[in-house]
Amino acid sequence: MDDLHKSRATMTGMGALAALALYIWVQIGLAEVLVGRTLMFGVVATGVFFGALLAVSSRMALRRAAIYAFAQAIILALLILLASLRFDTQEAFIGSIFPVFAAVILCCLPLPFFIARAQGNWRDYATLFEQAWDIVLRYSVGVLLVGTVWLLIFLSDLLLSLVGLGFLDLILDNGATAYLITGAAGGFGMAVAAESISAAGASLALMLLRPLLPLIVAVVALFLIALPFRGLSSLFGALSAGMTLMAISAVAATMVTAVVDARGEAASRSRLLALSARVMSVLMLILGALAVVAVAQRVMQYGWTPPRIYAALGAAVSLGYGLIYAAEAVRGDWMARIRRANVTMALALVGLAALVLTPVLNAERISTASQMARFEDGRTPPEKLDVLAFEGWGIAGRAALDDLTVRSKEAGGEALAARLANPYDSTDLAAPDLAALRAEVVAVLPLQPPSAGADQAILMQGMSDYTLGEVKDACARATGDLAKSCAMIVADFLPSLQGDEGMIALIGVGGDLQLYGLTQDAATGNWAQTDTIGALNYPTGDEAIAALRAWQAAPPALSPAPIMQIPLGAGGLILLP
Repeated sequence: MDDLHKSRATMTGMGALAALALYIWVQIGLAEVLVGRTLMFGVVATGVFFGALLAVSSRMALRRAAIYAFAQAIILALLILLASLRFDTQEAFIGSIFPVFAAVILCCLPLPFFIARAQGNWRDYATLFEQAWDIVLRYSVGVLLVGTVWLLIFLSDLLLSLVGLGFLDLILDNGATAYLITGAAGGFGMAVAAESISAAGASLALMLLRPLLPLIVAVVALFLIALPFRGLSSLFGALSAGMTLMAISAVAATMVTAVVDARGEAASRSRLLALSARVMSVLMLILGALAVVAVAQRVMQYGWTPPRIYAALGAAVSLGYGLIYAAEAVRGDWMARIRRANVTMALALVGLAALVLTPVLNAERISTASQMARFEDGRTPPEKLDVLAFEGWGIAGRAALDDLTVRSKEAGGEALAARLANPYDSTDLAAPDLAALRAEVVAVLPLQPPSAGADQAILMQGMSDYTLGEVKDACARATGDLAKSCAMIVADFLPSLQGDEGMIALIGVGGDLQLYGLTQDAATGNWAQTDTIGALNYPTGDEAIAALRAWQAAPPALSPAPIMQIPLGAGGLILLP
């Protein structure tokens, strides 16, 4: 067997073995032979080992690849096991999500360093850059081939089923077979990709990314120019705004890296792209700083929580990239400097991800201490204490709840006891005053016929606070020649029900007509919001404005709906037009 076929056979067998190992762990878990953290450790170690082995074995000797993969698997499995001890169960740990992201970073980022080390220099940027893209592309081809194989199996089964020879059920009933097919196809796809994808494969991906950089620069510049005029209040103190800034920073760093490429001779020769990369490098510093301030404002207002801790870490990484990129972009030989900076930041990210899984960055413990400190010094009164959050913060949160329970039984702990007894009240937003909101809407909502005013508020008892808010906003919004983009019609829409029903029409911000029905439940007497069905399509644009103008001016005439039904039980079957 020549080297080509030997490599393919090895990778195919490796993929099949990985899938079979995963299948065995699944069966062990289902049979409850091993449970809890022991099972989690085995699954993580096996998955990381084979994932790393498939990624690096085509670029180094198999024995060395196995040693690297085994070391990574054991270290990462131990770190995850250590982090899981923050919670009573491994399910609660997995449900916390964020440490899982750190584990993914530790799975992926070290792989190019393994290959570069095997090739003589673990800090060689050209090797790291090319191998990182190579791994991404090889795994992508493997996943694509798995999808293609299963599509062919499915289509083949459909064809043979026509003559009574379908076989898909046999494959699916034997779970091991399905796993083996998936693993073997993935391994074979990665083997073929390893033979075919070279630096040219990564270059193709970079060629597709590079032209997008000027567009990103223009969007970010427009955002920063408009921000002072729009006001900073909507940005600072908003965690979602900080996350958006971090995401854009990550995209920007990827785009700049694509322009810089692995080495000087491969870098983009376009002056526009080079200038865009340098400008983007400076703008990244501003984005990173804004992200840090946005998260910091939120923390100062409400204290630490696990999402805010991880957002702060992300903001710090964004600021780190911004500081380094901006400093290097204004100097000579800036592309070479950014390449070196990327190695430094990748190592820093690996170290940070590892710390997240250690007691040093125990987000649940830090968050619990922060919230308890705010409660003790009076910044968070008992009625605003987020008791439910503590339940999701593992052992530290449970200890805090036990402490709060003890305090609630002491003198002066009545408010705390009431909060613990009713933890579901919102701590961020006061419950809406539906009666007041309904009265506001009634005061501004055009009604037809006007004589139905006595029924209007009663009918609207079935509307949620969200829908009432939508109607209120529409009534305050002009559309075309309409001063108010809303109307309500009260009529006997459903003769089978006692009394009148209501229909509220409004024009949305996109110009489309939106309708809400209001009916009374015959059994309970409660009013409820219902759907409406357009005979053809809801009108839009000028047609919607004309319809609403007419409904605001006079009650519309009603006509029977041209629909017949097949009686069935208490209702029937109808064919929608």
